[in-house]
Amino acid sequence: MKLLRDYLQANTRHFKEEIGVEIEMTGTNLPHYTEGNWIVTQDGSVPNGLEYLFKQPQNFDEAMSSIEELYHIFTITHSKLKPNSTCSTHVHINVQDMTIPQILNFYILAGIFEPTLVDYCGASRHNNIFCMSIQNAYGMVHLLTEVINNQQLFDLLRNDREIRYSFCNLASVPKFGSVEFRGMRATKNPEPIKIWCKALLNLRKFSLEYTDPTNIIRDFSEIGHEEMFQKVFKGLRNFKPFSYYDSLRYLQGLAFLLNHDERILLDKKFNIYNKDR
Repeated sequence: MKLLRDYLQANTRHFKEEIGVEIEMTGTNLPHYTEGNWIVTQDGSVPNGLEYLFKQPQNFDEAMSSIEELYHIFTITHSKLKPNSTCSTHVHINVQDMTIPQILNFYILAGIFEPTLVDYCGASRHNNIFCMSIQNAYGMVHLLTEVINNQQLFDLLRNDREIRYSFCNLASVPKFGSVEFRGMRATKNPEPIKIWCKALLNLRKFSLEYTDPTNIIRDFSEIGHEEMFQKVFKGLRNFKPFSYYDSLRYLQGLAFLLNHDERILLDKKFNIYNKDR
């Protein structure tokens, strides 16, 4: 079965590295730091703030070092960090070496665990219109189900106005070859962001254990919510288990649709029409 990178347009850069990070920050004496692994931009969505972005995706250990590096620069430049509700941390997880069903499994698992993920991101990110959760915008799942049925998945993903401001943003899949998680708050120290990156990579790794998305639904029923939580978040501080019944109810229709369809239904114009299972 083909991987996502086989479908990406020629002008999309191919990366093996795992993570991209964007940190929006407000405060005083913020550095315009252009050395190391970061670039700095002005972000109109963050008044009087700056956005710090990885120059390119990085592997986990490199990413952790780069996040530490940025906060060290904040310290030695005597920056006073004052992140507010307009600030966020966006993390891109590379999915270029995954198949389309694996990416959708990743999305389904992220959606099921959204109560845990949203809780970790902080109260300022709850109900935020720039990172809408499935429970607050169930129409996203309905729309995704509909376009898969109509063989127009990539049409939806390219039309990022429809889905860009989701907690788990799939619009970045055809554009960058990544799934973007938009929900994390900006923080005054690097540890919460580093733990967040680790949790998202754990989630991606766990999603690769499944070939049939209905088995995800089954395992929550048979293994139990607490045990499934432990498989992803064990040892990670400040992640809490929840009841995931509502999330399962929202996503089980999508999971069963993907299982019973014999094809990967994607936009025919991309000639992505693969019957291998």
